[in-house]
Amino acid sequence: MKNFKELREAKDFNRKKELSDLKKLDKMLDGAYKLMNKLQYGKSLYMMHTHDGIIKARRGIDDYVFDINQGKVDGPLER
Repeated sequence: MKNFKELREAKDFNRKKELSDLKKLDKMLDGAYKLMNKLQYGKSLYMMHTHDGIIKARRGIDDYVFDINQGKVDGPLER
């Protein structure tokens, strides 16, 4: 497997599809968060890392969407 720094994306950036996929991903994370809280020990220390991970992932999605909307992500990935 290649090192991440060596990867090159050959496809053109499809802003509309990317935003649509991010919306779906965020919806799945929201569903996981809600389901986690229904578990018997969903709000316990056992699940603290899972909770934090979901929150961190959703914030990352928000940051990525913001960058897309600001035009910071508009072309193929090149490293």
